[in-house]
Amino acid sequence: AGPNWSFFRASPEARQLCQRMLEFDQRPRPGADQCLGATWLKQHAGHFTGTIGPKLSASLANALGNWRERSDLQKIVSFQIAAGVSSGSVEELNAIFRSFDKDGKGTLSRAELHAALSQLGLEASTISQAVSALDQNSDGRCEYSEFLAASLSALEEQFDDMLWDAFRKFDLDGNGYLSPEEVRRVFDVM
Repeated sequence: AGPNWSFFRASPEARQLCQRMLEFDQRPRPGADQCLGATWLKQHAGHFTGTIGPKLSASLANALGNWRERSDLQKIVSFQIAAGVSSGSVEELNAIFRSFDKDGKGTLSRAELHAALSQLGLEASTISQAVSALDQNSDGRCEYSEFLAASLSALEEQFDDMLWDAFRKFDLDGNGYLSPEEVRRVFDVM
């Protein structure tokens, strides 16, 4: 029978899109591309406007530009935090990534990443090094997880909370210190 749509408090356009997505018969059910192209979703998806505030812009430029200088431990911890973070808590970084992803493939090509770092104000001499460092797995593209791990420190206080949560997970005995064995486990996870 389906959901009771009288309890679904949304515009008629949103309701219609949801009804189409929940169609039992898969033939008329829209695919992901059709859903993403729906007028209602385009109007209400909260897409990034293309303007990054000066504080976040400077923090993001610093975070991405200095990624290559981070230790392996810092990178591993950042990747673990990025893997566990909810998309809602990094919504602005998600939107920024999407705005840089001009071809919509879900990854940043070297050209897209170069343009993004240039837009953020990084110097040309730093950009090529940063592009290489951000392509952690050397596949010629910067995946979202690579971008997010490198960008998290731009969130400053929020990132401090994320680091503290990660530390508590790694500090298995809860003594406030990481023993060599606990640090080894951090590396083993990756």
